[in-house]
Amino acid sequence: NLINNGNLVMSSTSTLLFNNGSVAQSITGSFTGANKIGNLTITKTGSSVTLNNAIDIGGNFTTSNSTSILDVNNQVVKLAGNFSTAANTTLTNCPTIEFNGTIPQTFTNSSGTITWTNVTVNNSGGGITPTGTSTSNLVIAGVLTLTNGIIYTAATPILIMNAGSSVSGGGTSSFVDGPMQKIGNTNFVFPVGDAFNYWAQIGISGISASTTFQAQYFKTGYTNTTSMCGTPTPVVN
Repeated sequence: NLINNGNLVMSSTSTLLFNNGSVAQSITGSFTGANKIGNLTITKTGSSVTLNNAIDIGGNFTTSNSTSILDVNNQVVKLAGNFSTAANTTLTNCPTIEFNGTIPQTFTNSSGTITWTNVTVNNSGGGITPTGTSTSNLVIAGVLTLTNGIIYTAATPILIMNAGSSVSGGGTSSFVDGPMQKIGNTNFVFPVGDAFNYWAQIGISGISASTTFQAQYFKTGYTNTTSMCGTPTPVVN
């Protein structure tokens, strides 16, 4: 186990490794702010690692094999580096993650879909990009908070807002560049944009049945007008 009740001085390039497969391990104490850790790597052949307090990771979070289990234990995780999990890794009780790096960050999840309660993007150095297959979809059940930095998505992986989820913040310095989905039957405004600092939200309302909506904004002129049923009515003056 790792317990810190004092001051921790750890370089962001140093690595905290949990690799005892025979016992349950835990992280307890003060690991935020000046006491943040560097890289966190879990390589276990059995049992799990449990977070007992909030944690700031100044480097990367990595699980390197299929038997590594992290129980986030409903603690807040702040991550300045990349997020990467091996196939069949298990993450449980994932409430809130904040991407707060000063360089571009990636989210690569090979362990099956992880649903976060809340996600905050507060990246000042190029934003965050989900990479890999559909298991790397960034799925949010609660609130997506856009403070600073852009989420760059593609057809796969994509950003998915589950039914009942919402968005806070957003603007020319923080939006989704690429496709994103919203599930449910409630009004919703997609916090999308395109190119550099181009913020152009898309809203849906008056939904009668629960379904999956997908939206993406392109900062290009629309060239095909022959197949349109009629002249569109502007929704923003």
